Amino acid sequence: MGRWRHRNSLPPASPSIDWVLQGELAIGPAPRSDFLPHLLGRRIQVILSLCSEMERPLPKELSDRFRCVRAPLPDSHYARIMEVEELAEAVDILHWNLLKRRPVYIHCLAGIERSPLVCVAYLCRYRQMDLLEALNWMAHVHPPTRPKKTQIQVVQHYLNHAPHSFNYDLRL
Repeated sequence: MGRWRHRNSLPPASPSIDWVLQGELAIGPAPRSDFLPHLLGRRIQVILSLCSEMERPLPKELSDRFRCVRAPLPDSHYARIMEVEELAEAVDILHWNLLKRRPVYIHCLAGIERSPLVCVAYLCRYRQMDLLEALNWMAHVHPPTRPKKTQIQVVQHYLNHAPHSFNYDLRL
């Protein structure tokens, strides 16, 4: 009987945190309080949330320990699609923190649409991947990746038309 434990006494499952770029950029769902040791173990310094505060507030123990930045983006359940300028802002925030050598954990609600999409746009713009290569890479390193066709079109427009720029915002 000593070997078997009641399922409520099992330790919490490890959260689904995946490296997009080893030691630099991690991705997953909206973090919960029990993510703290996993994020610390990966030496994450910045949490980039693509959710609005109303959609998913960050637990206080995370906002106390990490630099937390929000760049809310609509997902496929919103009444409107993401705008290129919104995507550009999220990519700029990500790029700026990575340039500063601050490992980033990027998330949306489930880590399926918005956060993989921002990673794809970043990989294309700043790591010289083409769109298909970046989409395949994301599906490989983060299997839940499932951006919608309309979202991929926003990335294409961003790559073809958005200028390289940084948002040197005080939040960073």
